[in-house]
Amino acid sequence: NRIYVVHITMKQVEQILPGTQFCRIHKSYIVALGQILEFDTSSVYLKNKALPIGDLYKGLLEKRVLIANVEFLAG
Repeated sequence: NRIYVVHITMKQVEQILPGTQFCRIHKSYIVALGQILEFDTSSVYLKNKALPIGDLYKGLLEKRVLIANVEFLAG
């Protein structure tokens, strides 16, 4: 519910966050996988927001969500 201003790159943020819980979806956005309600070819839908998916990140998001679901079902 807060906005933080940090002086590091998104790539550095991406490296700090646990890869099993977060996914970069756009040059400006990293989302928590557990907060995604649904997504389509152009957007990720969270509880109160729709965020765009960058072309470079579409395949990665699909793979990450499928992997998370497989792990959940196997657990």
